[in-house]
Amino acid sequence: MFEKAVTAAEQKLGLTGQPRAIVFHEKLGRRHAHCLWSRIDADQMKAIKLSHYKRKLKDVSRELYRTHEWDMPDGFRDHDARDQQNCRRQEAGQAARVKADPKKLKAMFQSCWDQSDTAMASSDLIRLCESNDVTTKDYLAAEHQLGTCAESLSKTKGTPVGAAHISHAIREQDAAMRKSFGGRLSDEQRAALHHILGPERLACIVGLAGAGKSTMLKTARTAWEKQGIAVHGAALAGKAAEGLQSASGIRHQHPSFPAMLPASLIAR
Repeated sequence: MFEKAVTAAEQKLGLTGQPRAIVFHEKLGRRHAHCLWSRIDADQMKAIKLSHYKRKLKDVSRELYRTHEWDMPDGFRDHDARDQQNCRRQEAGQAARVKADPKKLKAMFQSCWDQSDTAMASSDLIRLCESNDVTTKDYLAAEHQLGTCAESLSKTKGTPVGAAHISHAIREQDAAMRKSFGGRLSDEQRAALHHILGPERLACIVGLAGAGKSTMLKTARTAWEKQGIAVHGAALAGKAAEGLQSASGIRHQHPSFPAMLPASLIAR
């Protein structure tokens, strides 16, 4: 049955003939399978486009329910009949981080909203002209204050980290990376490191996921602490804060304006 379902899915997705791997296993007494396809068309040397893949996979699932006469979930039969307390993976992760039941947490927020019929008429709300989104006066004031503080910091200088501490931190990180996988800090990471350890009181680093920002920040933390500077981290999302602490060793602190901070902000 699993193989037939996989075949039906790949036909629906336009992946027939593509290399695939299927893993069968049981978890908590539930037998299921995972399938992974290669999307690369070897003849054309390009990726196969997967338009509307979620809708197509739902069509396959509905057909399986009908064929085997299984009890189809109400939300599958009718989108409007789905359980309003079901949570997305992101919401479930947020609840897990605060050790709360995701359904109860979502129900609480929905209850609060249902009881606030006049919420959108509140005098504390401001509608943003450029996007038509809604924010609060306090939030907007915090945004302006944060911008003012950032502009002020950008115009001032502080004491740079000593060259000896920077060199020591780089040697220590290079040694750890060589022992782990035979690598070292890249030239870009070294340049970024010298930039944020310089005299500027506000230094920004932008990089794609996996570019090595966390490893660079771990090295910077070592250099700052060698100079006797206490390092505190702040992040917009709880998951980002956990990543900052686990990957860079920089402990997360509650910032003054948590909703306005960039993904990673290092305070010295």
